[in-house]
Amino acid sequence: MGLFLVSPAKRHFVRPSIRQSVHLSVCDQLPDSRKRQHTSDDESDDDEAEDRLLMDDEGKPQQSDDIDVGFGKLLLSDEENEDKEDESQGIRSDVENERNERGLELRNYQLELAALAVTGKNTIIHAATGAGKTRVAFYIIKRHLDNNPSGKVAVLADKNFLVRQHYLALKAFLPDLEEKSVYISGDKGNSASLQHFLEDKSIFILTPALIENTIKSLDDPSFICKFTLMFFDECHHTHKKTTYKRLMNEYLKLKEQGRKLPQIVGLTATLGTNRANSLEKAKDHVLTIMSNLDCAKLSTVKENIEEYDRYRSDYSETKETLPEPDEKDPFYQCIDAAMTKTERFMRTVLNDLDVSDPDEKTLKDSLQSPPSVRRYKAEYETWISVVSSSATSLLEKRRNVAHIAKIGTTYLKIYREVLYIKCYLNNEYAMSVLEKRLKKDRLGQYSVSNESTEAEFAEFARDLITSMKSEAKNIKTPGRRSPIDFLLDQLEKQNEELRFILFVKTREFAEMLNDFLTRKGYKCSAFTGASAASDEGGRSRTKTGIRIVLANCKDSQRDVVNIQRGRLMDEAVKDVLAMEDAILMSIIERKQRQICESERRSQGTVSKVHKLDNCRFKMTCKSCGKFDVDCSKIRSIDGAHHILVEKDIWKYMTAQPFPKNPPRFHEDIILQGKLFGNGKNGCTHQWGTVFSYKGVRLPAISHKLLAVKDTDTKRTWKIGKWEEAPFSILPISEDDLNLMATAEEK
Repeated sequence: MGLFLVSPAKRHFVRPSIRQSVHLSVCDQLPDSRKRQHTSDDESDDDEAEDRLLMDDEGKPQQSDDIDVGFGKLLLSDEENEDKEDESQGIRSDVENERNERGLELRNYQLELAALAVTGKNTIIHAATGAGKTRVAFYIIKRHLDNNPSGKVAVLADKNFLVRQHYLALKAFLPDLEEKSVYISGDKGNSASLQHFLEDKSIFILTPALIENTIKSLDDPSFICKFTLMFFDECHHTHKKTTYKRLMNEYLKLKEQGRKLPQIVGLTATLGTNRANSLEKAKDHVLTIMSNLDCAKLSTVKENIEEYDRYRSDYSETKETLPEPDEKDPFYQCIDAAMTKTERFMRTVLNDLDVSDPDEKTLKDSLQSPPSVRRYKAEYETWISVVSSSATSLLEKRRNVAHIAKIGTTYLKIYREVLYIKCYLNNEYAMSVLEKRLKKDRLGQYSVSNESTEAEFAEFARDLITSMKSEAKNIKTPGRRSPIDFLLDQLEKQNEELRFILFVKTREFAEMLNDFLTRKGYKCSAFTGASAASDEGGRSRTKTGIRIVLANCKDSQRDVVNIQRGRLMDEAVKDVLAMEDAILMSIIERKQRQICESERRSQGTVSKVHKLDNCRFKMTCKSCGKFDVDCSKIRSIDGAHHILVEKDIWKYMTAQPFPKNPPRFHEDIILQGKLFGNGKNGCTHQWGTVFSYKGVRLPAISHKLLAVKDTDTKRTWKIGKWEEAPFSILPISEDDLNLMATAEEK
């Protein structure tokens, strides 16, 4: 029996080698497959490069290429299921031989899916998981290049690991074109060199951010026009503020100018509903995705339904409702008591807050109104974030008050995670997480601060550790059954030859569950990669998968809602397919005019904001507000990495090395460690990372760890991405590098 543990926030997918798989979901907030198949509310991270700089909680590098290749061989994204005869044999080699013999020979329903695209029309190919959309895509690419030998094809995937998988698929389906192809992703050294490959290559497999960054670096939106065909894998992400959407906004502006543009083909198993609660809203969402992608046609299977149903994925499902964790458990009570003391100390600032000031009133209101739910719940985590954000806005005006609230929320986030691990795994791992997180964040017994307020919070943490160790010695009999016990029951019920994929909420939980099950004798692997949130959501790629859901009552009800949304999406697609062409085109053109007008307004607003003097602003630690840097000292590398150019910076900053050597993802950048305040400025928190660029050691800062401070208005706030900064940021120059090289020598 094999087990694959996957964190849904950062997920890799592996197809088991046998023809049947079991998916188990276990968490307090259900990572439901239907939710992810039929809703499309995810927003991509606008600062992917910066996230790679920050690395993960342990500073671990991404999976090595060797590991990635191995998984790629198991999964050619959306490769269709073979027939039932192959399935019953369960012999993988036969399946692989059949795949290689078929090559790009399409079944009738696949030819139907490809029909519009091979004529050169923009379309969205909408077909179920396992229907073979990847094979269809490479068939279209071959036809396109046969008809247009000088054509340039971009295959876009919004995750780095999917880029790798598509390249492996290309090698399988179009081996003759491998020499004319290149895959480029953020974790490869050639990420900044897309334009240099255009002359010699025909097929480009890459993330959309690389095209967006190239447009920015060249200051040339028409760079899109160099391609003749663009595929958008998982194209339902082309909405809101995702990279797909921003790229297509540039496309639509060029269309408005009458430019010659590449053909667009989208691939998806679901168009989502955007949390629609009515058929009209679901239909409007489908039309919005079509408008965003400039696709007036959906390609679906209509004529070859019987054949299509034979090959697409299906699965059976069982559910089991989990009991709520035992609040009378001694460990639970220890952690809950520490959270109560922390909250109480945070509320000591209430009398010092002036409700006539809007920012102070916001903080006071949020401190006074924690949610009446158990503290491991998502609602409590949301409340912590609200308090933290409210405190950030006061770091300049009321630093002492804001500092107490900020430090308190930092501890509460840790305690909540510890409580979650305790409730859904066991006490041993909860204690391990507590020690690990306190050490990582330099809190509790690891604190290097001499401030009395921080000492008070640190004392609460030390008391908690003492209490938990004491309770561990006193426990003689097991308490109420935990979710992990129910999980073990389900594993024991299944056939030993089956393989399982377990979906859990967080990277930390995936790694600890992996360790726990390994100790129990299961062969496990935890996959938490560096990729962003995946929409695959537990869909079985085998013909007869089994899905077992372990969830509490509330999340089971949420699952029912998601099923209804899935049905809404199916009905919405049928309605759109039935619309007259003239009416459909009129709606799409109207929506596209609105997009272009909104872009013009947005660009005007951004331009006005960026005219402000950068000397007026400072960046400050959002956790303590004790150390400021002038924003005039910030420089950028390729618009993606932001550097402090200050000759005295190393007097106040220090680097902590990563546990392992991180990957090089830029041809001139080598990561060296995490950037922290060294305490001389009063700040000991993380600011970003340290890397070597062209041989010079540089401090790279992250907007996610800092806040913007306006010295004129005394206002402090967080920005969601560097583009929102109200000041201009200059590109790094040779003079800047020479200055920092001198600073390093000192």
